[in-house]
Amino acid sequence: MWPGEDCRLYAKAWSTCENNSTRDCSWGARPKELQATPDRNFRFFSYNWNNADEVLQVTLRDSAHLSVWDHTEYTSGRNVSFTVWMVKD
Repeated sequence: MWPGEDCRLYAKAWSTCENNSTRDCSWGARPKELQATPDRNFRFFSYNWNNADEVLQVTLRDSAHLSVWDHTEYTSGRNVSFTVWMVKD
């Protein structure tokens, strides 16, 4: 995540490349703007894949703690969710 020159938050997801496990590959060609909500400490963005829909919810817990909840709904009916907690050093 990073702030843009327009003061909005942007994100880009990355994961290990399928054809080269020593590199990280972007999930998309361009960053996604995190969507605002009435709660200033909560933002989200989503991806639509050929076999699933995925949403990531980013929550600022306090000045040193951030969490990201990832939820994926596959066209097969399977759902996967997990949360990643981050702490500022």
